[in-house]
Amino acid sequence: PPIIFVSRDFSSHWPDLRPSTFSTEVFRGIEEKDFPGVNSWFLSSINPDGTGLAMFSGFHLDRVATQAYRPSFLASGEAVALFLTTAPLLGQPGRFGLRKFERGQDLPESLGGPKDLTAVASASFFYASAAGLPDGSLLVTGIPAGQSGFGGFDVFTQKAGSPSPALLFASGSTAELDAVPLLPRARPPVIPDSVPSAIAEEAPRSLEEARAGGRTFTFLVENIFANAPLNAPLPHAPAFGRRLAIEFYMSPQRTSFEKADPPILIRRADVPASGRVEVELPAGVPLFEVLRRGDDTIPVGRDGQIYHVGGMNYGHVGVTARCVGCHAGHSQIEMPADPQLMNLAPSARVTASSSRIDSGYTFRPALLTDRRSDFFRSEWAAAGFDSRPAVRFEWELPVRASEVVLHAARTGRGIFGKRDQSVRKVEVRSYLEGELREAKTFNALVSEEGTRIPLNGQLELNALEVILLSFTGSFEGGSGAALSEVEVFGRAVDGAVPSLNYLRGDADCSGGAEMADAVATMKALFLGQGPLCCQAAADANADEALDITDPIHLLNHLYRGGPQPSSPYPACGPAREGRLACDRSGCR
Repeated sequence: PPIIFVSRDFSSHWPDLRPSTFSTEVFRGIEEKDFPGVNSWFLSSINPDGTGLAMFSGFHLDRVATQAYRPSFLASGEAVALFLTTAPLLGQPGRFGLRKFERGQDLPESLGGPKDLTAVASASFFYASAAGLPDGSLLVTGIPAGQSGFGGFDVFTQKAGSPSPALLFASGSTAELDAVPLLPRARPPVIPDSVPSAIAEEAPRSLEEARAGGRTFTFLVENIFANAPLNAPLPHAPAFGRRLAIEFYMSPQRTSFEKADPPILIRRADVPASGRVEVELPAGVPLFEVLRRGDDTIPVGRDGQIYHVGGMNYGHVGVTARCVGCHAGHSQIEMPADPQLMNLAPSARVTASSSRIDSGYTFRPALLTDRRSDFFRSEWAAAGFDSRPAVRFEWELPVRASEVVLHAARTGRGIFGKRDQSVRKVEVRSYLEGELREAKTFNALVSEEGTRIPLNGQLELNALEVILLSFTGSFEGGSGAALSEVEVFGRAVDGAVPSLNYLRGDADCSGGAEMADAVATMKALFLGQGPLCCQAAADANADEALDITDPIHLLNHLYRGGPQPSSPYPACGPAREGRLACDRSGCR
C-alpha cells in the first residue's frame, strides 16, 4: 500500500515566518488573509519509490476542514490525525482535536477535542497522538481540559463512537506522549519500484542546483478546466474562456535559518483554450503554482477558492505526472479516458426566463451549475406564471457539445412545501452567434440521477437553451418548474482565442451601467469586496487604471450630464488585451 503522511502546503509558511517577498511575488492582487490554504497540512499518500503523490483525503483549500497532522492508519484503511489549533512549535503538544479521515473527497469526522478553531474553550479533552487497536478502539495520549501543565499528558484508551477517553496510564510527574501499541501486524506486500534512481536527500538551494544533472520531471496538466464529478466536494476548476497564465514556483530552498526562504519563479505559461499545459520542472523538490488573470492577480472561483496547487505536482526524475483540474484536491480525480471532454456548464453565463422567489430566497439559474444536486436550495425554479420556462447557457468561446444531462429537483418535503414535480418534455436548442444550429425535443421523465440528451458533437456553438415544455406537480409547494443541475459535456474548439464582450461602466456584469456599478467599484476599492467580475468594464474613464475617478466619472455622466464612458458604451463591445482583466461578461 502507499505510505500515508502529512504534506505541508508548499506555498505556506507560518505567519511569523512569512517573508514580505512572498506577498510581493506570489500574492499579487490578493490579501494574505483571504488565502484560504495558508498553514494547511494535507493528508497525502505516496508510493514507496516516491511516485504517485496525491491527496489521501481533503475538502477544498479550507484549513479547518482539511487540516491533518501526525496521521496514523487504522486497520479499516481509514486514518486518524490531529486537528491543530495552534502552531506546534518545537514539538510541544497543544490543545488539539482528533479526527478520522476516509480516503477520498469528504469532510473528516471529529472524534473528540476541538472541532474547529472556535471550540477550544468548550472542549473537554486535548490530544497529542492516536493509534488504532485491533478491536477498533484507539490508544491516545492527551490531557483532560481541566488539568494543566506539560506533565499532565497521559495515556488513554478510547472506544469507537465514544468522545470520552478512559485513563490507562499516568505517571503523575512526566508527560507520556506518542504512545504506540506493540502488536503483531500483517506483513505488507512488496511493491517493486517503478523508477531506478534515488532522489538526493538535500533539497537544492537554487534553481540551478535543482536542474543540475538533468534532474527534471514532466508535469502534464491534461485539462486545467476539468471539474470533479457532480456532488464531489472539491473546488470548482477555473472557467475556460478566460485569459489565464500559470506560474510555477519552487520553495523552500533552506538558504536561511532566520526566516522562510522566498519562492523562486521557475516559469510562466499561458493556458490555452484546451486547458492543456506541459512543462519540465525540477524533480524531487517542493513546488507549487498559481494561476494569473490578465491583470496579474490571482483569480478566485465562485466558491471563494483561489486557484493554486499546493505541492501535489511533485515528481520523480524522468517521470510524467499527469492531472486534470490540478488544484487542491484534484489529484484525487481519476484520470478520464478523454481528458479534453469536460462539463462545460460551470464555465457558462447562465440566465433564465424567470426565477422564483420564496420568503426572500431566490432560486437563481446559477444554481444549475454549482455542481450540487444532493441537497436542498441547490435548484433553479421558474416563477409560477412562467408556462414555458427556459434556461440559457452562453460561453465566451465556441465549443462542441456532445451531450446534455438534466437533473430533476429532489422530491419529498422541502423547506417551503411539498416537492412532487416531474418534467416530462424538454427542447434543447444550440446557437452560434445567434444562429440556430440544432433543435431537439426529448419526451421522457427527467430523473434526479440525470437524463441524458445526445447532441451533434461536430457542431460549433456558443449558446445553448433548455426549454421545459411539459411539467406537472409542485416544487416547494408552488407550480413553477424546477431543475437541480444541468451538465453540458463537450470540449473547447481547438485554437479558439478568448474574446469577452463588455459594457464600459458595467462593473457588476449585470448588463447595464448604473449607480450599482459605481457602488460595486467603490466597495472593491475601499472595502475589500472584490475582485470585480470585469475590471476593464469598471474602468469608466478608460485610463487603464482602477481608482476613485472611475465611479465618479460614471456618476457624473449618469446624473449630471457629464461625458459618457469611452467605447464600448452605450453598446457592448469586445474586451481588448490590457492590464485590467475581464473574467465574465454581462453582455448577451
